[in-house]
Amino acid sequence: MKLSHIAALSLATLSLVACVGEEEPVEGAEVQNVTQKDGGQVELYRSQADGEFRYRVKAKNGEVILTGEGYEAKDGVLGVIESIRENGGEEEGYELRPASSNPDGRYDGDWYFNLVAANGEVLGTSEIYSSKGSAQTGMETVAGYVRGGLKLDDWTDQCGFEIFEGADGQMWFRLRASNGEKLLRGEGYVTEAGAKEGIDDIVTWGYYDEYYELNQSQDEQWYFNVKAPNQEVLGTSETYEAVDSAEHAMGLVQDIIGEYQWCFTDEL
Repeated sequence: MKLSHIAALSLATLSLVACVGEEEPVEGAEVQNVTQKDGGQVELYRSQADGEFRYRVKAKNGEVILTGEGYEAKDGVLGVIESIRENGGEEEGYELRPASSNPDGRYDGDWYFNLVAANGEVLGTSEIYSSKGSAQTGMETVAGYVRGGLKLDDWTDQCGFEIFEGADGQMWFRLRASNGEKLLRGEGYVTEAGAKEGIDDIVTWGYYDEYYELNQSQDEQWYFNVKAPNQEVLGTSETYEAVDSAEHAMGLVQDIIGEYQWCFTDEL
């Protein structure tokens, strides 16, 4: 039986956002045709590029429709997500702007929008749209998903593990100690669901001593694997110069997994 441990997850902010300029918002632009939409979600993840905590709002089809800046602390992003839920369904929460490639909005291409808090703080920024009308539609889409309720998918706490997208486009997971030290990493998976299944397997078998294997590499570095009963490698540790350090890390992994013994990433 699998229990849900998700509160409602390395990617950087969309590269297109880098083209956003500092043009003034358009007078009179507002969210007008909002239809409540179900199936939207906000993913909380830790960026592979800079180690900061970030979020991305996704539509039901998986398209990223809003991203924000990074924070050193996870609580910072959680606060932004709460502000999005409070402000993102209201008309006055949005600003429609021309991109820097379209100074003063002189033509119909290259527009984007910001979601702003009541104090004027920018909470999130969209991608660049090919027309002003498309950006307007994008605003209304985000507002609709916010009004419909955004499910939180915390990629930084999948039974204590982090899920991230690697440079190869595959989904990976890792486990960190309380001080942020990397302890264990899994194999790459084609899908997020596959990575979650890998986490479930480690949580299942990593609780028991007999599924740990301590090894020494050719360059005399120590590491360990967590294995399934069929000897499949489920996760591999960092490397250590001293065997004592590897054994200590192995104990930390086992302790953390013990805390999540009845946690599984899939819902019933």
